[in-house]
Amino acid sequence: MSRLLCGPDAVTVDRTALNWAANHSDGNPESVLYIANQPHRLREIEAQWEGVGRPLELTPLTLDEFVDRCYDREEIGGAASRMDQPTRLRLVEQALLDLPSKWSLMEGDGLPPTGLIEQIEDLLSLVEFAGLLSPEAVRNRLIEEGLINLSSELEAITERFYDGRERLPDGSSMTLWAERYRRVANSNPAQCFPHTDAVIIGGFDTFSVLASRVVETITETWPTAATFPRLTGTAAPNGVDVATAPAWEFFVDDLGFEPDTVAARESRPPANRRLACAPFRPDADTLSLDETTAETVVLSSLPGEVRYTGRQVQELLSDGVNPNDIGVVVTAPSAYAHCLAGEFSSRSVPYAVARDYDLDGTSVGAALLTALELLDDTETGITDDLRSLSIIRS
Repeated sequence: MSRLLCGPDAVTVDRTALNWAANHSDGNPESVLYIANQPHRLREIEAQWEGVGRPLELTPLTLDEFVDRCYDREEIGGAASRMDQPTRLRLVEQALLDLPSKWSLMEGDGLPPTGLIEQIEDLLSLVEFAGLLSPEAVRNRLIEEGLINLSSELEAITERFYDGRERLPDGSSMTLWAERYRRVANSNPAQCFPHTDAVIIGGFDTFSVLASRVVETITETWPTAATFPRLTGTAAPNGVDVATAPAWEFFVDDLGFEPDTVAARESRPPANRRLACAPFRPDADTLSLDETTAETVVLSSLPGEVRYTGRQVQELLSDGVNPNDIGVVVTAPSAYAHCLAGEFSSRSVPYAVARDYDLDGTSVGAALLTALELLDDTETGITDDLRSLSIIRS
């Protein structure tokens, strides 16, 4: 039985999964495969594995890296055969320039705005990872939904995008991420990882359509455990854990994983756990912050918050804390990201910004979803498919 390991302590959940994998492994190199949701977690997993088994036994990868390795081993190709992001943006820009000026997506005869190019590229990526990998597939799916005018414009953009790829040097052999995912989803990954005995899918809270097919192929090939942190037990997610509902339904309902709660480390202050749960439980008792190890600071302005955060991070680095162990979580990325980037740069603090957008977070995507929601027929489920997408790219 495949297992879904979850609990409020991510470290303990991962440790339990690694021990499970070690018990299913014969100890050969590459016998345990850990597929992480973010590349920065790979070193953490390697460090945890040191207390479980030999380094050569573990292969930590992101899902993108797993797909790339499977595809390249099957096709005897290399990473250069995958289209890079600058090339995608150039092809989208040319596709927009080739549209008739009277079309709604273009105004006037000038160059398309950078924002429009990026939003169209995002939309194409979402459509691709929904499994619509040809102009005809895009058109037919939208026509099925009754969106005839929208289907014509998106079909034209998609057709020009693919035509532009064919005109590139070696364009016919240049693959998209989604094309690689589709190929691997329909392959036998055991041929690429012949020594693997067990797989851990770690930390995902949602999947695109094609990513879910790859994961399903993985679970059909090897004994698999999935992990993610959550606070509210093993029933259907609620409260803060509603963010994990898509992954929960996928693993438990679709793939038949058995949920298993992992207890948190005793060293974790109970009051900290109560504090994390309290805002999402209306009946929770009032908790004094004095009982926790959390420090609360109330500042008068956003610039003040940014400066304070910069000083705190700089002090941690001066104390020898690894930059990869420091995280800054903000409630409004659009307001804070640029300010924090400037603050960290001025202090010579190494940083990376991770920003995730829902489909309705872009104007083009919002327009598409609004049009889809006007339809009363939800049998084909394209709106839900697009809303549930999470493009897994580093």
